[in-house]
Amino acid sequence: GPRLGITEDENDHAVAEAWKALKEFDRDVQEKGRAILDTVQDENRVAILVICRPYHSDPGLNHGNPEEFQVLGYPILSIRSIPKDTEYLSRYFKEEIARGQHPLDINDVWLENYSANSAQKVWGVKFAARHPNVALLDLSSFKCGHDSPTYGLVESIVTTSATPYAALHDIDANKPGGSIKIRVKTYGHTLSLHQEALEDQAKKSGELKRSVEQKKLELPRMAELAADA
Repeated sequence: GPRLGITEDENDHAVAEAWKALKEFDRDVQEKGRAILDTVQDENRVAILVICRPYHSDPGLNHGNPEEFQVLGYPILSIRSIPKDTEYLSRYFKEEIARGQHPLDINDVWLENYSANSAQKVWGVKFAARHPNVALLDLSSFKCGHDSPTYGLVESIVTTSATPYAALHDIDANKPGGSIKIRVKTYGHTLSLHQEALEDQAKKSGELKRSVEQKKLELPRMAELAADA
């Protein structure tokens, strides 16, 4: 108090206001994330969820990779931007909810999680594995010791779910104009194939729905003809 020149009440008020501002920020970010997710789902497109440490939001550390993918037409999501309300998540975590597990819980895949950020990354992977329009970009620097235990786990989840996934675990050891650029283009091609598959699936679903609707319209007429006969 004496050093900062504030009273305890002033400090408490400042902390309360800070938590309020953080809550408002999270609400705003999640609303924008929900808008992106709804759009790519409606348009059969792909969004990229970047799973990383907070410092990877610095262009000097991520080498501008998120922006490069956005130029290719893939919206970028952060873990923080995924809606966290139970009503929204219940669309994708039905099995967990059915067995009494909260949709934000990761104990079913990782019991001994010790790092908050690593736990958030694993949850982000679980979400992407359940959302057909979400692909993953995993960024890690300095051969991060905290993230290392998640590598095998993440690989297992994305392999089982067939989720599009690219990992740059040595991003600090590469020059922006080198191998990373090539890997961005390669992953971009993979995502374009995945998006084509989504479009084809939506087209087939639409054709089937129209066929079913047409049959429903024909049934009364067929019944009338049968009665007349």
